[in-house]
Amino acid sequence: MFSKSQLLGIGPIKSTTLFFVTNNSKDFLKFAVIYDIGIVATENIKSKNPEDLAEMISDAIIDYSLWGQKSGFILTLMSDGKHQFKILTD
Repeated sequence: MFSKSQLLGIGPIKSTTLFFVTNNSKDFLKFAVIYDIGIVATENIKSKNPEDLAEMISDAIIDYSLWGQKSGFILTLMSDGKHQFKILTD
């Protein structure tokens, strides 16, 4: 029997990262740097259909390995799928 992480090809998850999903990311940027949290920004998504948005967020979490990030970051989701990932610094 394979674990979910083995099936996804991501290996064991050794750490957990706290991140916020928000439609107003600018209000959280300073906290991301101070507390080493992540932000998933949704303000650039045209469709606010909950099912579509949930699938996009889930795919992005896997694609960018967000659970293993060790510092503050922002992942800006884009409707065209060309998301923007950036590690935040002081």
